[in-house]
Amino acid sequence: MNLLAYDPTAPLIFIHIPKAGGVSCRAVFDAWFGSDLYPHYFRPKGYGLPPQRDFSQLLREGTPSVIYGHFNKHRDFGVEQYYPEATQFMTILRDPLDMHISRFFYAGRVEKSGRKIFDAPNNKSLEDFVKTGHLNMLEHFPRQVTMSNYRDIIEEYFLHIGFLDRLDESLNHMAKILNKPSVDTKIPHLNASARTQSVSAEIEQVFREKHELEYCVYTHARNLFLPRQLQTQMTPERPL
Repeated sequence: MNLLAYDPTAPLIFIHIPKAGGVSCRAVFDAWFGSDLYPHYFRPKGYGLPPQRDFSQLLREGTPSVIYGHFNKHRDFGVEQYYPEATQFMTILRDPLDMHISRFFYAGRVEKSGRKIFDAPNNKSLEDFVKTGHLNMLEHFPRQVTMSNYRDIIEEYFLHIGFLDRLDESLNHMAKILNKPSVDTKIPHLNASARTQSVSAEIEQVFREKHELEYCVYTHARNLFLPRQLQTQMTPERPL
């Protein structure tokens, strides 16, 4: 396994997986990259798909830059559809069940404001949504993920994968990789929704069995990146 080294002359893509801390991370990446951060989000109210940046032009400019946002291939704005030549990625993951439950409550909050979100839970109960709702975590990955290739996808494309439950540590490890300033501790969790229901252990088990691949991806990423993260933090910096 060859862990990737960051190339600042090539654009970085940060995949904002929904309900995994992407809004909180965006504030940090905005501070790091400024005008060289290019948002990639579906635009509501009839404006449609995200604009496509000239990737070859960004390569020619050779300035550290990041394309940041959702990359849902099932909605026609995935990585392969927009930037198949991209080679370096970062993201934040969250326990798949926790992510799914967060999306349920987020959808309810958004709908109260008069908006709709794609593939919303509609009028399902939380337990019904956990059993039958759509989990879109892997639709944002750089390539199609399967049980036979998920390790390769993670190891060949990602500079780093962080975790929402270790957000401060994750962002500070990203800062080291990208040669950016470290961030303050206790990053606020923005765009969070209050929870008023929970699921039973039986329903949780159903979810875990249904989403075995997502849990394999999540577990492998934690095993791969958390030890590196902790090792970096424990190793004293060498004097310049």
